[in-house]
Amino acid sequence: MPHFTNGPVEDNASVKKRTSVLLLGDHIGDLRMSDGLNYETRISDGLNYSLESYRDAFDVEYLNDAPMRGVVNLVSQLCST
Repeated sequence: MPHFTNGPVEDNASVKKRTSVLLLGDHIGDLRMSDGLNYETRISDGLNYSLESYRDAFDVEYLNDAPMRGVVNLVSQLCST
């Protein structure tokens, strides 16, 4: 299991083997963070101010500095199945 610090992941190879991605971003360009990963499922959460392009690009949208409660609930639901 990789050890996480305040810096980069120490075991980058294990990250590349994962098949699911939960991507959080506040800019359209953040959607590229999962480029290069071989995933089966990606859920992208946009943290933004309700621009039309964001609604079309992200799977889930949290508006106007919404609390992270929605993200925590989503992860809890995904981990319980």
